[in-house]
Amino acid sequence: MLATIIILLVLGVVAIGLEFFLPGGILGIVGIASLAGAIVMCFTEYGASAGLIATTLAVFFIIGALTLWLNYFHKIGPGKDFLLSTSVSKDEALDQYQDYLGEEGVTKTALRPAGKAQFGDKRIDVLAESGMIDADRAVRVVKVEGSRIVVRLTTLSATV
Repeated sequence: MLATIIILLVLGVVAIGLEFFLPGGILGIVGIASLAGAIVMCFTEYGASAGLIATTLAVFFIIGALTLWLNYFHKIGPGKDFLLSTSVSKDEALDQYQDYLGEEGVTKTALRPAGKAQFGDKRIDVLAESGMIDADRAVRVVKVEGSRIVVRLTTLSATV
């Protein structure tokens, strides 16, 4: 019976460890179930003191594994793919749209009231100031509020 408990503990540790590299939840559930099964078997076979020791060890393992994961996940292979490597301040991200104020462009989709417009070589999301604007119409940016770009038909709004 001791061998079964040890096998379940090792299986739980390995499954939870693999969950860090192969996310999806299944290995984590298998690992937790294995640890729980080993703890229950420890309580039933060897009494309360052995069960409490196994529970304490499992809790310390889980806390240690979580700490290691939080500290090192962003540095290992899969973690690098999940997390951003650069940071952008809020002001810097929102200020990039201020350059469009007063620019003229062409709607690429119908604005009902939101849609896409082309400004130079950039296609961005815009919002019509009032009403709806058909596709392929000339527009001008009249207001920028954060990432919200408001456009209006230009006086020479003939189809482009």
